[in-house]
Formats: sequence, structure tokens, C-alpha cells
Amino acid sequence: MRSPFAVAAVISLLIAGCAAHPAGFTAAGEGKQSTGAPVRAEASRPAQIRVAARDALGYVVRLPGYPRRIVSWAPNATEILFALGLAHRVVGVTRYCDFPPEAKRKPKVGSIIAPSIERTLALKPDLVVAARLNDRRIIDAARRAGLQVFAIDPTSVEQVYGVILSVGHLTDTTQRAKHIVASMRRKIEAARRRSIALGLKRRPKVLFVYQLNPIWTAGRATFPDEIVRLAGGQNAAGSATGFSAFSSEALAASDPDVVLVLQTRGEDKQRVMSHPALSKLRAVRQRQVYTVDADILSRAGPRLAQAVQIVARILRESSASEPHTASRSTSLR
Repeated sequence: MRSPFAVAAVISLLIAGCAAHPAGFTAAGEGKQSTGAPVRAEASRPAQIRVAARDALGYVVRLPGYPRRIVSWAPNATEILFALGLAHRVVGVTRYCDFPPEAKRKPKVGSIIAPSIERTLALKPDLVVAARLNDRRIIDAARRAGLQVFAIDPTSVEQVYGVILSVGHLTDTTQRAKHIVASMRRKIEAARRRSIALGLKRRPKVLFVYQLNPIWTAGRATFPDEIVRLAGGQNAAGSATGFSAFSSEALAASDPDVVLVLQTRGEDKQRVMSHPALSKLRAVRQRQVYTVDADILSRAGPRLAQAVQIVARILRESSASEPHTASRSTSLR
């Protein structure tokens, strides 16, 4: 497992995104906003329609029409665009945009922290969907270079819904966006109801492990923290804030019922089981250790509903095991 600096960077890449708020759709010359569905251009006067939305940085993006060529500067933005059925319009992504698999075949414009403006310009996009994690100086420079950049930064599941709807407005996929949000809500509510049906006397405590030396976990104000609560559990590292190192003392005091190993590059779960500090935990002794895909659990996009389902399933499986008799660890994706 990697150094804390490397892991912090990886975690940041996983959660890249931004909160967005639709600013409405204005027909040129009318001077007013529509609060309904996106205004569609008439066949005879397509240039008269301007699509507008305010992004997470407070910038209002105004387009002469719905974008036909889109570049994504963040993995979660790529997942949202593909979920909206816009794969054919995505002409460029970062090298960290690896889901869905089709995204890997798109032209690359560099990293998340410092995407290349030159490579992006070469792709002639109508819209660039960025993240607040992208260097703000690069975003500003891209705008000065004539690129239309829409920044997103969701920090909660509810804000992810808003981002999906905002991107749907900008890309003329509003109905699809509404369908995705409704589907996410249904899945999360179903997982929550199944957890309630267990009738547990208390919510199981879950510890997230990102790396071992030192141990890094997800505390309050993170997507894993919200996901475990939606799934019917509680965060064993609730005393920590954000993604941070967790001391041996804090680890012992957390006394989790379940340990979730967040995999990014296939770390060996056995190293968790044999770790000097982790091996003393009751959850590890009872082999309540599970691996999950860190991308699913941390990326602020449509797969967060799947993440809630996965964690809820783990909690149900864990609660079904008799104390001190669990004999296996499971990998769930």
C-alpha cells in the first residue's frame, strides 16, 4: 500500500466533482428565463436558442445550442455523461476516466489536477465538464482561451442528483437525467427499507480502510460516511473528518463490527487481516472483512446508489453471522 501522500491524491481523484445549480434556459431576444424543460431550437432558427446554467464556481455557462462535442476533466463527470447516453458526444477524457470501459478508449487530455488546455482545444469541444479539483488557474485559463467550462462539485448524494439534472439540462437529456435520479432514489430507499427490516438493536459500525501504513480511513463529510448511514450502519471513524490518518488508539476505540477495504488497485486483503493494529479488532478476529471497489464507493456519480446497495448487503450478511463464528471474508462489487 502506498504512502499517505499518494493515497490522498488517489482519494482526491476518486471523489472529483462539483455542486451545480441550473440557471434556466433563455431564448435570445426574450430577456427572460424558462423554469420548465430545456427550450429547443426551432429548425429554422437554431442559433436563437441559448442554453445557460450556473456552475459550482458561480460561473454562468451560456451556449448557443446543446453541445455536440464534450470533454470531461473528471472521472465522475465522465460517468454522468455516459449514464446520460452521451458517449457519442464525449470526445475527450482524462487518463483517470476508466468507467464505463468505453471511456478508456476516448482521447486523453491529461490528468485531473492539470488537464491540458492545448489537447482539449484540439478536440474542438462545445463544452468542458470540469471539477473543482481541477486547478482553478487552468479552468480560468481555459475560459480565457475560449472554452466553455462547467464545473461540478457535489458533496452529498442529494447534490449528486442536482448535478445530474444540471448536466442533463445543458445537454438536452433532461428526461434521462430525471430517470437516473428517480432510479437512484428507488434503489437507495429499497436498501434502506431492507436494512430497517433486519430489526437490529443498533446500527453496525463500519470502518473504511484505504491504506495500511499509516491507516487511512473515511471520516465525517465524505461519501462513504453518507453511504454507510443510508445503508443502515454508522461510521466507526465518525470522530475523524474527511479522508485522514487514523491512529492506533482511535482504531482500538472505534471497535467496528465490519471492516471495508477500499480497493483501488487490488490491494491484498490478507495484509489487512494480519496488520498488527487491525488484527486486534473484534471485526477482524471474527473475519468480518470485506473488499469493495473504491471507485464505486467514492465517486460522486450515478454508481453511488449501487454503493449503498453493496454496503447494505454487507451489513445484512454480517448481521446474519453468529458472533465469533464468521469463517470467511467476502468481496462484493
